[in-house]
Amino acid sequence: MFAAPERMLWASRQGRALAALQALPRYEILGGFQGAPARTEAADSAFPDVGDLVARWQRAQGLADFAAIATESAARCSARRGPAGEVAPQLAADLGALGWLRAHTGAARGLIFAPGQVPAGAGAVLRAAGWRGLVRIRGGGR
Repeated sequence: MFAAPERMLWASRQGRALAALQALPRYEILGGFQGAPARTEAADSAFPDVGDLVARWQRAQGLADFAAIATESAARCSARRGPAGEVAPQLAADLGALGWLRAHTGAARGLIFAPGQVPAGAGAVLRAAGWRGLVRIRGGGR
């Protein structure tokens, strides 16, 4: 619906853009789904406050900065919403990822890598940890 949705902070519950964001540096994400499917509930508002992270995102300089911010957001969400025993942080460390991310509703997870740095066999490691529906995404461009 938007020409550059990755450059927009979108408030889905409000149906409006909150802020324009800077272009992302090149990245690769290896992701999939962890745990049981989870429905998105329209009335759900039990999300962590990430307002402070928006200002940090606007000042981020490189992929490592963006990955650290995404990791903090994901960690806050998991701390508040579960699951207990989130495995993404350990997988990120084991595979040398710059960070990890998650859907704030649902089971989607991903590991953030610099371009060309996804280790051989990483998909097998994620599948062994119970991740399914694996995808590899390349994006960014500055």
